[in-house]
Amino acid sequence: MRRIWLLFFMLVNLSVFGQNYDVSYHPMFDSTKRPFYHGVAAGDSRATSFVIWTRVTPQDSIDSIKVQWFVALDSDKSQVVRQGRALALARNDFTVKVLVDSLKPWTQYAYWFKTCDNRVVSCCRFSDTGRVKTTPADSQFVQNINFAFFTGSNYNAGFFNAYCAVARNKEIDFAIHTGDYIYEYGNNVYGRNPKRWLMPDKECVTLEDYRERYSHYRLDTCLRKAHEAFGWYTIWDDHEVANDSWRGGAQNHQRDEGNYFVRRANAFRAYFEWIPIRNNKDTSVIRAFSVGRLAYMIFLDTRHHHRDYQRLNLSDTNKTMLGKDQLNWLFSQLLYAQARAYRWIVVVQQLMFSPLLVNHKIVNYDGWDSYPYERRKILRFIYEHNLKNVIFVGGDLHTSWINGLYLNPEHYHGRRHDTLVSFEFITPSITSPSANWIMTILAKFASKTKNYSYIRYVNLHRKGYLELSLFPDKVIAKYYYVRTIQRPDRKVKLAKRYVYKGLNFNRYK
Repeated sequence: MRRIWLLFFMLVNLSVFGQNYDVSYHPMFDSTKRPFYHGVAAGDSRATSFVIWTRVTPQDSIDSIKVQWFVALDSDKSQVVRQGRALALARNDFTVKVLVDSLKPWTQYAYWFKTCDNRVVSCCRFSDTGRVKTTPADSQFVQNINFAFFTGSNYNAGFFNAYCAVARNKEIDFAIHTGDYIYEYGNNVYGRNPKRWLMPDKECVTLEDYRERYSHYRLDTCLRKAHEAFGWYTIWDDHEVANDSWRGGAQNHQRDEGNYFVRRANAFRAYFEWIPIRNNKDTSVIRAFSVGRLAYMIFLDTRHHHRDYQRLNLSDTNKTMLGKDQLNWLFSQLLYAQARAYRWIVVVQQLMFSPLLVNHKIVNYDGWDSYPYERRKILRFIYEHNLKNVIFVGGDLHTSWINGLYLNPEHYHGRRHDTLVSFEFITPSITSPSANWIMTILAKFASKTKNYSYIRYVNLHRKGYLELSLFPDKVIAKYYYVRTIQRPDRKVKLAKRYVYKGLNFNRYK
């Protein structure tokens, strides 16, 4: 209720927060969608199940709202296959998340929600209808699967045009957000688009702050459409809590903001309330599952699970980003996928795995360059166990990269005399700031030199998303860029298509 009054106040007083904001561009509570203002979402698909989500905005001070949910084989809602009831509870910010099971593998479903006002006879309201697929069964062979990858959706920096563009892409089966779904900063701290002001306008610290920020984001039309178009898989990075987080704190957490672990718990709780991800007792985003025989997906937490402080001694062989238990789990999952003979093993994590050095010096201490021994362990494990079908996908840098991963990454000096063990694809940001076009030209020139010849493609300034298509004999990466983020514009352009055929794979059977 507090959010409704705040937005009403903004409508009648355009000098909110001391600036003149153009609310015609700003998402508001659309009365035609009441009470499902935030739309619907689905995610974390498996062969026979997925999660569906909505939020019911209350009109009164109440503790719960009764909701019905429906899953059908068609969008006209005539073939309902699963339905049930749930409660939108005040203690969960009136969000509803349902794990729907007993479904058919590799099948497209429609889903929606309904709530009725018991005080008015026959007064029922329906949510928008979303679409989501189940994955192929573990034993099922499919010819291709298409993923859209996102990172860096900074509301304050510009318009989410890429979300609108990808929502129209009918080839996409699933979306994957690699982190920084929201940003915790206050208004005009990291992005200053006057048409994209934030709520709350201050930095997020409390549970109510994070909840309000998610609510604010999810009113965005393009984000709402992207969630409705297909199921999502998500992992978090640092800004879902605070910039440059590690297991004991964050660069953007100060003493006057209270206990860091309380703040992190607030952020985690809001994340699991507002994101269509499966609940788990560990409040973790770490998981792995098959997508038919074509791929085995491994999702890591390089941020909050057990990361040591970034600027600790780089020569410390015990310094860890993943933590010992997660590293061992990763190794066990790689071996499991190898034993099961999945065609591709896709490791989804938050960061760029390749080195990013200038004159042999680290330029990003928040990345894998600050954890060289653990990175070397992973690459050596892949090499020693003859895992020739592993690819890495990451985000965080707000830029686009395709890199070869070599056995000795901390000594990149022309790759002719080193062993290629994997490949990685880095998705551009939706809106978050990056370099300019001049830096892109310089980076492309550098990629032709021996020190940076591991770089197959780089773009440091364009915004958009990565489409990664998996086939039995190849992986095709497509980089789509929007024209602008300064105003609503749904035009998108395919700027790069790259085909990766792997490293001497056995025949796909």
